[in-house]
Amino acid sequence: MHDCCRAFGGHGLRSYGVLSMGEVLWTSFWAAAASAFCAVVFNAGKYDILPGAIAGGIGWFIYRLMFQYLGFAEPAGYMCGAAALTLFSEIWAYFSKNPATVYLLPGLFPLVPGYGMFVAMHAAVTHNTELAGKAGYNAIIAAGSIALGMAVAASVARLCSMVKVRRHNKSKKSL
Repeated sequence: MHDCCRAFGGHGLRSYGVLSMGEVLWTSFWAAAASAFCAVVFNAGKYDILPGAIAGGIGWFIYRLMFQYLGFAEPAGYMCGAAALTLFSEIWAYFSKNPATVYLLPGLFPLVPGYGMFVAMHAAVTHNTELAGKAGYNAIIAAGSIALGMAVAASVARLCSMVKVRRHNKSKKSL
């Protein structure tokens, strides 16, 4: 069990180990529900709540699938989960003609390493510098992985959009 999980009675994501696919799907459902409530708190439109929830469910599903079902490193799971929900948000934003952040922010809510930051701050306040360093490092790596996944996916979406516009302009000139 991870040190930060042991310090708080074994609760936290790192204490689960390998999960069954049913558990991955079940936790993805609850991540989608949390994203839906987050969209409501962010005052999203009534037609934007479900796509925000789906984005959160997709991101959490990919994270859990990669990290705890397939055994990849946790930062890779964070990065792929963030990339998947960013791509979903960009695609949905294109068709709904809304900004991608309407779907991206509620979708990121389940992935954010808030518990890890809490553990790091609690350990720092209680002068447990070793635990504070480990938990803080893990939280920063998770946040960086999320940012990297978002940046790569948004760049790919932007590149696809630019290619489509150039093809459209070329076909327009040839007429």
